[in-house]
Amino acid sequence: MEARFEGLAMAIEDQFARTSAIEAKLDLIMQQIAVLGSRTAAEESTTLPLQQTMDLPTFDGSNAVAWLASADEYFLIYKTPMEKRVELALTALSGPAMSWIQLLLRRNPDLKWDQFSHELLIRFGSDPTLDGYKALPTPSQEGSLDDYIAEFEGRLAQLPELTEKQYLGLFVEGLKPHIRMQIRDPTITTYTAALQMAKHIDFVFKRM
Repeated sequence: MEARFEGLAMAIEDQFARTSAIEAKLDLIMQQIAVLGSRTAAEESTTLPLQQTMDLPTFDGSNAVAWLASADEYFLIYKTPMEKRVELALTALSGPAMSWIQLLLRRNPDLKWDQFSHELLIRFGSDPTLDGYKALPTPSQEGSLDDYIAEFEGRLAQLPELTEKQYLGLFVEGLKPHIRMQIRDPTITTYTAALQMAKHIDFVFKRM
């Protein structure tokens, strides 16, 4: 009888040990789930409020350059791919801009963002007689070349994203005539090359 009680006691102790081990594993799993949940919540808290509070500004046809700059900033923040930008921009149009885009999409059903920006500047830019980027309000050189470069780059940083060709054209167009005439070289195809050439011409001119 005594041996039977001892065996039963040992079985109970063994079962208790197994139960304790299972409970310990469950506690560990629950801790891991809690940590994972807190990480997920933290990640969501860093992204969701921004998505919920920032909207693409409405464009009704006025101040086209400023709106495009705001749109480019919005797309940069949210890492919006090029193929989604026109679709998002459509939700922000109103008034004359809405009628304009409806007609534009009839003619260009596969409208891309670059063409959209180009067409918008022509339609709603301050000077519709100029072609696209030439209507952008960029400075002209009146003082030193260094001052012009600083003002040019500061102004361009506030404008919509431009192509290398557009940067080059705007920069050369604003230079003083004696520099601009010598820099119209077909081999100069980038803004950096034009900047380097302009500095060289300015240096030589100052030593004359």
